[in-house]
Amino acid sequence: MLCSAWPSSAQRMALHGRGLAHPPLIVQTSADAATPAAGGPAMAAALGGTLLRVDGTDHGSFARYNPAVDQAVLHYLVTGETTLTHAPAAPITTPSPPSVLPWD
Repeated sequence: MLCSAWPSSAQRMALHGRGLAHPPLIVQTSADAATPAAGGPAMAAALGGTLLRVDGTDHGSFARYNPAVDQAVLHYLVTGETTLTHAPAAPITTPSPPSVLPWD
């Protein structure tokens, strides 16, 4: 049996941004397999926040070697202001091979 077929054990809660000191920053990648793409804009709208859409497939974008996202999130955490609504995918880096291979 799949988990999605289980009955919900919690009541749905209404989402709103009332009482927040700053509108929230919602960060979502465009092709995250774990979070449907429509979820980010819906969450941002429900909370009166700003969506930062990040190209790519990662589930989680902050502190994942994407300078544009990291700078935008850190700026938001310090100031409560959003500076970016779109960011490119994190750069793909090729790891360097070990200097000594076990079969050398």
